[in-house]
Amino acid sequence: MTATTGELLITVHAASDLQDTEQWGEQDPFCVLSFSGAGAAPLSPSATASGAGTAGALPVTAATRTAMKGGVNPEWRETLALPITADPGELVVQVFNQNRAAPDSLIGYGSVQIYDVLQQGSAQKAVPLTAYPSNRAQGFVHLGLQFRPLPGAAEAEAAARADMQAEPQLHAHDREPLPELVPGAEPSTDAAAQPPAMSDLRPVSPPRRQSAYDRVHRPGYLVPPGAHT
Repeated sequence: MTATTGELLITVHAASDLQDTEQWGEQDPFCVLSFSGAGAAPLSPSATASGAGTAGALPVTAATRTAMKGGVNPEWRETLALPITADPGELVVQVFNQNRAAPDSLIGYGSVQIYDVLQQGSAQKAVPLTAYPSNRAQGFVHLGLQFRPLPGAAEAEAAARADMQAEPQLHAHDREPLPELVPGAEPSTDAAAQPPAMSDLRPVSPPRRQSAYDRVHRPGYLVPPGAHT
């Protein structure tokens, strides 16, 4: 399991100029968010739209409420929280139309890089969408992103790098030159005069101590309910 380093707070403001998938009346859009990295399935709109509903090929990590009769310019004004791993990949955005008598239909999909958010702390993004099934560019989802690291994450990263760069301790025999043997001389039977055994010459690795990195980057981190409110 990949270690968690923090959480991404995602404010889903609205969408604009969406594809209209309704033949009569206004469509009822909602937005689904996930990450493309660290074990997530690749984006597969065809599998998502062929009766799989919101589950599809991507794990549903977070979803907004449905903007009833939101049409092609829905508004959500909702903040969601996703756990961030060491390699989250891209933020994947999918917009669906909620149907009453049929499976929810995919309106459009897109993705956006978030590495600048992880470095700078926050950003505003307009994610371009690809309409389904025409695969033409149409519409945007407007997001506000904020990265919130786990407490002490920076110090834990520094401690982990220090542990990895620490040189192993060497046995005292490795710092002393081996005795030279005189050509033709018989090996000495005196134990004190014998050269050290090979086992004595091997570096002795220091015992690995538990660092703060192990405690902070614990697997199975869950975003507490209401943390993004």
